[in-house]
Amino acid sequence: MIKKLKENTKARGNILITLCDCTSDAAKTFLRFIKDENGKINNSLLKKYHELFAINEQLIKNIVPDVALQAMADNLVYSSALLPATSELHGSYIAIGTGSTTPAAGDTSLDVEYYREGTSSAVRNGKISQLTLFLGNSEANGSTISEVGTFAGDADVYGNSTSQFDITNPSGSTFRYTWDGTGTDPDFSTNGLVTGDTIVINGTNFNSNNNGEFTITDVADSYIEVTNASGVVESNKTLGTNTAMSRKGTLLNHALLSPTIAKDNTKTVTVQINFTFADA
Repeated sequence: MIKKLKENTKARGNILITLCDCTSDAAKTFLRFIKDENGKINNSLLKKYHELFAINEQLIKNIVPDVALQAMADNLVYSSALLPATSELHGSYIAIGTGSTTPAAGDTSLDVEYYREGTSSAVRNGKISQLTLFLGNSEANGSTISEVGTFAGDADVYGNSTSQFDITNPSGSTFRYTWDGTGTDPDFSTNGLVTGDTIVINGTNFNSNNNGEFTITDVADSYIEVTNASGVVESNKTLGTNTAMSRKGTLLNHALLSPTIAKDNTKTVTVQINFTFADA
């Protein structure tokens, strides 16, 4: 008699969003010490900060999409033929967006990504992994946050806030983003970006039509080319944030906020994502 193996393990999770008022002198003092120069947070200070200055919390469930489940399965039988970057299957980046489409199992990206940043904290307790993003009073301002998601470590970042680009239109709907030698060198090719990869661009100083999610059609160390029918020619534009150019990476989870959050310099936002791995 042949017995069938049952698939009993599930990955599920929830997200806690904490909004704080940071206008008081006491709150501003906390902000000086919560996040260090490397973007990592002091969790005990963050907890106390929430206790004192939180004005709203919401707990929401998230979708763990098929691409994340597939990547987890591939990682157990790792080979370059299956998924070259599975060895980097850790929650390295948390992104916020402004979209409103209900998350679904087939998602591979946020609906409308606005900003992403390296996780501020990553800890595990038993079967639960917790990833945290802390947006201070100067980060992601001007956005109405309506969705969040986590991306795996294959979401490499190119350049940083100081990297300056000239955006040209060689032909048709092809747009070239060329590092002009100012600021940090993105070294696209050296850092592993190849034709066919998807790049997410959110340059705070770029024309909005030059931001978005694009497929790489040509790449060298100093430039990338993409197809963008709405692109705009512009010069001497810095990225503005350290994660404004990144390979999309594997989406690990996706959720909508309700209510949305209008982010400005009077507020901080903490996103705490819990992944639980348990029997069904």
